[in-house]
Amino acid sequence: MTVAIVLAAGAGSRLGHRAKATVSFDGRTASSMVLAAIPSSVSSVVVVSGAHSVEVEEAFGGDSRVRVVHNSGWERGQSSSLRVGLAEMGLEADVLLFPVDYPMVRKATVEGLLRRWDELGAPVGRLVPVFHGAHGHPVVFSHLLIPELMSAAAAESARSVFRRGRTFEWVTDDEATTRDMDTPEDVLSLLRLHRDRLELNPP
Repeated sequence: MTVAIVLAAGAGSRLGHRAKATVSFDGRTASSMVLAAIPSSVSSVVVVSGAHSVEVEEAFGGDSRVRVVHNSGWERGQSSSLRVGLAEMGLEADVLLFPVDYPMVRKATVEGLLRRWDELGAPVGRLVPVFHGAHGHPVVFSHLLIPELMSAAAAESARSVFRRGRTFEWVTDDEATTRDMDTPEDVLSLLRLHRDRLELNPP
């Protein structure tokens, strides 16, 4: 069993202090695109809000799989938000970790990542998509890492915990796995990618 944790707690300080979940690409919000990319095989989705809790809750509303939890310590960074999400979901399920910063990732990419995870036998470690040699998102990691992630010192990043385990790589042709949105320029670049894809594959 796999559940998803969507990290959406940041302030968006370089986006004019705007909730990234509400950024729109020709009428589709980042939140709706992330949810659309998470396959139905993922049993539940925990969204972690923070700086913009009301906006994030509204953005992710309407999906029966979704539970929104608030990280009051969001300023401590993504590792803090991850721990809040893990506390909500429990210890039994492997985790698809999906920052809302990566809204253009294709559903087929996530499906391929999860298939590869199953082929590996859900090992003790994490599986990372790789595009042209660069690690990207979302990632999948084992439920067996959750106790260590939860007990790590507050100042320790989740990345350092992951590095103590095994990292498996899955090569993808989806450049969106390495394209996040921190600035207005990033948003424009993602919008161009979105429109290019629509031209190649009209709805």
